[in-house]
Amino acid sequence: MSWMLRPSVPHRWQTYFFMLKSGTGEARRLLWCRHPGDERCSGELQVSRIRTVQPLDTPQGEPCLIIDAAASTAEGTVLTLRAASLQSREDWIVSIRTMMSGSCCPGMSFTGGQAQRE
Repeated sequence: MSWMLRPSVPHRWQTYFFMLKSGTGEARRLLWCRHPGDERCSGELQVSRIRTVQPLDTPQGEPCLIIDAAASTAEGTVLTLRAASLQSREDWIVSIRTMMSGSCCPGMSFTGGQAQRE
């Protein structure tokens, strides 16, 4: 679980609380909400839909990650997330890729540092 920023229109970052939920099959999800105590998430993405996750630094040197995922529509979904630190970004990338490979333990959730979603 971690805080991350996500850009909104027009190009303003919004803060969300992100959680990476493990399990089997479709139970593996990336979830985000405004506050850790929220009863409903603002959004979610099944890990099985993620095609790639890559690091990216903004021109200002901010550590971001790009998540490219298949969607129910042809164009897909791209999430840009800004992490609080290089280490937090690396932790997220490793955790998401581990979930993508199916080698993570069922029932465990990732916890990490502060981050942000675009």
